[in-house]
Amino acid sequence: DRPPANEYCCACGGGVVDGVPVTAAPTTAAPAPPATTTTTATATAARDFPTTTIVPPPIGTTTPYVATSRRRSSKTYAAADGSATHCKPQDGTLQSRVRKEIHLWSDEQFAEFSWAVNQLKSRPGVSYPTSYDSFAAKHPQGHLPNRGPLFLPWHRRFLHDFETSLQVEADNCELAVPYWNSHLEAGDLWGSVVWNSNRYGGRVEYTPPSEATGFMDEFKIPNAEKCEDILDLGFVQIKNVDFCITDGVAGGWTHPGGFGCTGKCVHRRPGSGRLNSFASVVAYLERNEKFETMNQWLDGQHAAMHASIVGGDMGNVNDSPIDPVFFLHHGFVDRMFAWWQEYHTLKGGSPTATCDDCGRTLPFYNEPYTEWMGQFDTQKNCIPLPASKPTSCISYVGHHLEGTVTFSLAQQKLGQPTGTSVCEAHMDMLVQGQCQEGIELESIENTCPCPDEVLRSGCTNWIRTMTDMTRDQVEAKTQQCISTLETTVIEPEGVRKTVTAVTTEEAKLCVRCNFKCNGAALPPGGESGMEAAPAAPSAVQVAEQEAEGLVARLWAAVR
Repeated sequence: DRPPANEYCCACGGGVVDGVPVTAAPTTAAPAPPATTTTTATATAARDFPTTTIVPPPIGTTTPYVATSRRRSSKTYAAADGSATHCKPQDGTLQSRVRKEIHLWSDEQFAEFSWAVNQLKSRPGVSYPTSYDSFAAKHPQGHLPNRGPLFLPWHRRFLHDFETSLQVEADNCELAVPYWNSHLEAGDLWGSVVWNSNRYGGRVEYTPPSEATGFMDEFKIPNAEKCEDILDLGFVQIKNVDFCITDGVAGGWTHPGGFGCTGKCVHRRPGSGRLNSFASVVAYLERNEKFETMNQWLDGQHAAMHASIVGGDMGNVNDSPIDPVFFLHHGFVDRMFAWWQEYHTLKGGSPTATCDDCGRTLPFYNEPYTEWMGQFDTQKNCIPLPASKPTSCISYVGHHLEGTVTFSLAQQKLGQPTGTSVCEAHMDMLVQGQCQEGIELESIENTCPCPDEVLRSGCTNWIRTMTDMTRDQVEAKTQQCISTLETTVIEPEGVRKTVTAVTTEEAKLCVRCNFKCNGAALPPGGESGMEAAPAAPSAVQVAEQEAEGLVARLWAAVR
């Protein structure tokens, strides 16, 4: 989002930002914020911020951070104050909340997000939603037993509230939470930019099985401090060696109470670096139109990141929001929910109306499930929330590989992208819903074996921390979770052909980038690629289609 005129020299201590000479710049980067729950910060009426720096102010100051791109906003909003009129656009439209994939965030944009998170963390107490710790305190209510398809609507409301709180802290109505499409890095999760010190920190070092490691995979965080974590399950306590995070958004944080590491720091217990491919995720979302079963599948699928991969705080239902990676992960969970809604709406259905067990109210929020399920709006290309009296409209953008690919419709139909990454063009097809359910999706070849044990252990290790359940309920839910993933992911992936990756991109994606999809073209502003109620083609369109068919046959002959 920066204009090309921005130039900055750290060594020289000067440069130009938006045409403003910078002469009094800081000589070092802003330190990782040592926020704790004992630090207080008061609101300020002054909202001006110097234009001569692009470095966020340190935690504890009352001056909000204003990114370069914010000063060019074309909309005027009501105050970002968390009230009923929070960030209401003065033009009468809904507040647009556009959530971007983590790879699409610039360093400056993420610095603002990180600063806002740390400001929220500095607020004392657990008064929801005005402090970061209040979110961790309320999260277990999103996993209470015997509440039907609670998972997705409850967490959508939870994420929405967190986003609102960050907008209040940053005084920025356009700040939205990032999400990480981890399945686009399914073969090398720990190699992602997510773990950079200027993102979420905690870069993992992996050592393959050897005599030195006891013939087991070894995952460790070299720049983190070790701590002994105690998982209290009521009937037994389990001790593990975890790693306190010292860099990234939560570097140096502490958390009140808890056992072992939880009372000391934000901690992780890294495990497997693999997931099932994004192709397998899209295949399930396309073929399943029933909300309850999709909710149950996504609940089970998401557990692997919590308990088999990141671990530590993330691996415990009662503590998981302590680690900011929680909100990054749940941004993706909600993104998949939104994708499913858009795809099946444009296909001609009303997906969230397929729920037979949604006549309930959300625990803690006391609102109907349907208020926070919402429906995809084909005119606005977003999901208005809450459903009956919407104040905002959420949408998602981005499906990264590093590099940009642009291609015309004719080239797209020929499967011939023009750009730097053939794999990105193929991932575009998946995200846009152009790979049709059945033979097209099933023909996509894997380059990694299905991580079946990662998925199964995710169910087991995640659900056993649900202390609001009896042991019998935990056992029943665990078996249901494993059975769901075996039927929807493990068995279908077991019959999918597995081949050797030809490029590093294919190895990271866990799929070969040699498939072709013939689905509908991308509609303006949408993402799923499914056209709602298509009109009959005109004579001109018929002629164009015939011409494209001729080009396709000629191209095939040339190849």
